[in-house]
Amino acid sequence: EAELRARELPTPAAARSNVAPIRKSVVLCCPGAGFSDTWNAHTFTLLAKMMYDFSVFAPMWGYSSNVYIIRSSMAARLLEAKSKPDLVLWLDSDNLLSYEDFQMLAADLEENPAADIVAAWAWCRPHDYRTEQKISVGRRNTAGKLAPLTLPDLAAAPADLVPVDYTGFPAVLMRYSALERVGEGGFAPL
Repeated sequence: EAELRARELPTPAAARSNVAPIRKSVVLCCPGAGFSDTWNAHTFTLLAKMMYDFSVFAPMWGYSSNVYIIRSSMAARLLEAKSKPDLVLWLDSDNLLSYEDFQMLAADLEENPAADIVAAWAWCRPHDYRTEQKISVGRRNTAGKLAPLTLPDLAAAPADLVPVDYTGFPAVLMRYSALERVGEGGFAPL
């Protein structure tokens, strides 16, 4: 016969005091004209999973044919709001982001306190389909022009997180404090 014994597990301090742990808050900004079923499935799953680890604000939706205008408009609404989130997640209507992808961006911000913004990159192609696809992030070249990074640039990087001068904003996680510093005009085209 086997002898069965049990031990009471210690109760976490937060549970003993009936106080919920302090969680970071995040708002999801969704600029775009149309949201596919695939995008909706990914994003609603993302939101549901985020609620386990974050205090999630109601998402913001908006559209303009000019991306600078809609981002500026959404930034103005965030800056005018009474409740201020810790983090702002921007997710375009043509990009998918899993919860694991979001966790990676959040961990990058947490591990790099000097960084205000982390961005996922995506392939992009101008509306002229004869033009080659480019990566949505890049740097200023020696002539001061914006130049997208290439796959060899990314492969040669010594770390997963690569400093860039610009992003096309397919999926961006930023500290709200950065949004306060740049203001709604921070989305004006260069």
